[in-house]
Amino acid sequence: EAGSEYFNPALNLGYERNDASGSSYSYSVVSASLQNTLRLRGAQQLKIGLDYSSTDYFEDTAGRSDTNLTYKLGWVKPVTPAWSMVADFSLISNSSSIAESYNYSRYNSAFGISWNL
Repeated sequence: EAGSEYFNPALNLGYERNDASGSSYSYSVVSASLQNTLRLRGAQQLKIGLDYSSTDYFEDTAGRSDTNLTYKLGWVKPVTPAWSMVADFSLISNSSSIAESYNYSRYNSAFGISWNL
């Protein structure tokens, strides 16, 4: 398998544009995602990541723009060749030019099993 035990980075860059009607629905997004996978004992993996996005609501009369940062931590432990236990945690922070309505911080967590063909 390619890569190393502790350094297996991935970088994704993105651009999205939505020209839907309505000032709250037309936007463009520039995004970047950086992730590193650490390979641990017993084929376990620890994934650490950071996502960034900048959203411009270009038809919004108030001139809304948002910046979103997501910190991610994930764990995968194979149980059989097809089944794995998984856990994910993320902390999301959104900063908006209309702070009183769109600033927020929240976290998500999940634990479960996955099946691969």
